Amino acid sequence: METRPDDLDEEVIECLAEAGMNSLLLGIESGSPDVLNRLAKGSSLSVSEGAIKRPNRPVS
Repeated sequence: METRPDDLDEEVIECLAEAGMNSLLLGIESGSPDVLNRLAKGSSLSVSEGAIKRPNRPVS
């Protein structure tokens, strides 16, 4: 599955895990806050970091 970091939340991850998801590709624009600001797509480093950390924990 491919997704944007801002489209992931706990509920979505739970549903995907229950459906058997075994791979997730995140479309992260940049790790630089300056670049993200210049792109003006509404993304932030904290959103990307949160999306990276969420799927790496065990899902109940």
